Amino acid sequence: PTVPSQVITDGSGGFTCIVSVLNQTDGTYTIRAVDGAENEESATFTVTTAAQSKTTVIVPVDYPTIQEAINHAQEGDTIVVKDGTYYENVTVNKSLTIESQNGAENTIVCTLEPETGKHVFRIEADNVVIKGFTLSGITGWSNHGIYLREVENCVISDNICVNNSAGINLYNSHSNLIENNNLSNNQDGLYMHQSHNNSIIGNVASKSTAGTGICLGFSSYNKIVNNTANENRGAGIELMEHGTSNNLIAGNIFSSNRLKGIQLFAADNNRIVNNTILNNSKGIFLRGGSKNNVVASNTILGNSVGIFVGDPSNEYGNCNGSRIYLNVLDNSYNVFSYESSNFWNSTEKIAYTHENGDFIGYLGNYWSNYNGTDTNGDGVGDVPYFIDDDNQDDYPLMVPNSATPSFSYILTVDSLPSGVTFTADGTAFTTPWSETYNENTAVSLTMPEFYFYNGEKYTWIQWTDGKSDRQRTVTLNEDTSLIAVFAPEDTPLQISVLSPTNKTYSTVDIPLEISVNRFFYSTTYSLDGQVNTTVVGNTTLLGMSQGTHSIVIYIEDSPGSISALETVYFTVASANGFSILSPENRTYNTTDIPVTYTKNETCYYLGYSLDGQLYTDKENVTLTALSEGAHQLMFYANYSGRVTGEFATVWFTVDTTPPNITEVTQAPADTNETTEGVMVNATVTDTVSDVKRVTLSYSDGNGTWVNVEMAKLEGNIWNGMIPPFPHGTTITYTVIAEDNAGNIVTTEELYEQPNQYETLPEFQSWILLPLSLIITSFVVVIKKKTKLIGFNKILQTLPRKLKIRQ
Repeated sequence: PTVPSQVITDGSGGFTCIVSVLNQTDGTYTIRAVDGAENEESATFTVTTAAQSKTTVIVPVDYPTIQEAINHAQEGDTIVVKDGTYYENVTVNKSLTIESQNGAENTIVCTLEPETGKHVFRIEADNVVIKGFTLSGITGWSNHGIYLREVENCVISDNICVNNSAGINLYNSHSNLIENNNLSNNQDGLYMHQSHNNSIIGNVASKSTAGTGICLGFSSYNKIVNNTANENRGAGIELMEHGTSNNLIAGNIFSSNRLKGIQLFAADNNRIVNNTILNNSKGIFLRGGSKNNVVASNTILGNSVGIFVGDPSNEYGNCNGSRIYLNVLDNSYNVFSYESSNFWNSTEKIAYTHENGDFIGYLGNYWSNYNGTDTNGDGVGDVPYFIDDDNQDDYPLMVPNSATPSFSYILTVDSLPSGVTFTADGTAFTTPWSETYNENTAVSLTMPEFYFYNGEKYTWIQWTDGKSDRQRTVTLNEDTSLIAVFAPEDTPLQISVLSPTNKTYSTVDIPLEISVNRFFYSTTYSLDGQVNTTVVGNTTLLGMSQGTHSIVIYIEDSPGSISALETVYFTVASANGFSILSPENRTYNTTDIPVTYTKNETCYYLGYSLDGQLYTDKENVTLTALSEGAHQLMFYANYSGRVTGEFATVWFTVDTTPPNITEVTQAPADTNETTEGVMVNATVTDTVSDVKRVTLSYSDGNGTWVNVEMAKLEGNIWNGMIPPFPHGTTITYTVIAEDNAGNIVTTEELYEQPNQYETLPEFQSWILLPLSLIITSFVVVIKKKTKLIGFNKILQTLPRKLKIRQ
């Protein structure tokens, strides 16, 4: 458009033209100047809007609430929420990363309005990350812990959603990742409606009070993988309506649900494979006219009915055309089928192995009540397994997993940013991309060195699993997802240390939080000049001593290439409201360790968690039957008048096993010189707390034992010296080993006797010449008669110099 602009003269014939391009888009603009005689000149310029730098916002440091932080944040910012309980209903309408500082157990968000239809988190923007919160308190039927409405490419991970209508609800939302969340004790664990291409991976959706663990309605092309859905009032998982198709249900556990493990109602063309389905009323229930599904390689045990197909009333039509094979069934009733016709074995021949033999053939299922025979030894029964007049398994398996077939897996490749053209086995594709391959197929992937995204050049960095080669080969033995990372070529790597800062802290646990302006290879830090430690993401420096500290943080742009570093000095002056008396940061040689502590009057709650288990506040208890190895005991305290709590962690090790002593040797093996001593070597190992000391204890029979500290040589070899003794002395010795837990063992205990040697009695020199002549004469005679056989007997009559007994 043409926009008239104001002209300001300077009174001397010159003028300034003020051109406003506010709210205009990036692009090229032309200024035209015309004088009174219609003379015209023009100039062209380009406008490029400066990109807003991404920042990290801390709640409640920068803003008191999560919602306020969102309101003031820019697209792409990160909001880090410190420990505490926050009462609010949060709406996310920007592309942001919102994550807790120390995990869901320590960062709780409770609704302010339980019954008003507001959700704890409502997601209304694409590319949102919600990570590490406990979300609870929604009591209304349609109110949820996390609600995603018409969004894409969001990541919801590592949250605990309890006591809500649904823990997580997706409505018309696509290509999102829901991973590693605990969605238990809700009315429904996870509910999806009209949502496609989502990945639901590694979640726990159990003990739903009204419905199902996981429910899909009118939703297709989703992956439901490696989840656990147990003890739900309804089904472990339910797929509903004919729009719910082409979903993958794989590697999940559905156990002890009141009604069904898996239910399909009017759901077609789904794959149900490699699941474990235990102790439900019905293991798998295909009903409502569900057709053309694949039910394969599932373990279905202990259910009232293993597989139930069709509706007795036939109200919703037949359930036909499904392929049901390679399942293991051992239930009260293995199968019921009503007015339906399905394939109960593979429809194509499968290459498989049985009892070290290779076969190709059709394969059915294992039925615990099949009584047929296998005359040719191929692992398949000779006669079919009868189900009803319309259904039978023509190729029943003789024993569970008697045939091991080849399976297929999905390879998914994406990139940051997306839209990269790459090759798989020489064929070009564009990210995001996925394909299904047979088991153990090797796929060759090649990413470009660079590509252009929104007019900016991006160069190759690495894969997110740490591999830096653009070319790689992936062998498929499970569903595999890979992401290739690129970074702007001309953007220098910059680091900002958010915590610690140059100040004094009143806690011994100091958060280490950094912000980097773009993707990088790795982060390491050196605390007080110690050896570098590699970290992934933010962490906490635990148990810092009082005084001044320094930390240097290094950022690698590529392996071995440090592109940024930052040094921070800070001071710790602890003001804990509690003190841990036991356990201590050390190694114990007992499996029973008391937990004792003191707290001041402002501390109204002090709980602790052993090795990541649930917190308990029981006092004066003893941790019993602890396993060997390292343990972590984390304490958490709440105080009157404080918003946030306080943490302290004790690391200790349990080691009740003494070291092991092997290969005790001595050198020289023979000695008759009073100037020589005997060197003793022993191999000593301890796998838990390591060896503290090794002692050589010896005696010459006079009742006195002398202890010598052995020195550690290379590896696990320890060395000690027994001094020389007069001829004819018998020396007894033992090796004593102690580990850092105080466990002690001796070679006498291990081998039931001490080590011992005796020096040779001294001979006078005058006896040596006659003895030599006797031996020489004897040899001459023996050569003629016995060919030296008698020589050994003569040698045996000589006194032995050294006797070793172990």
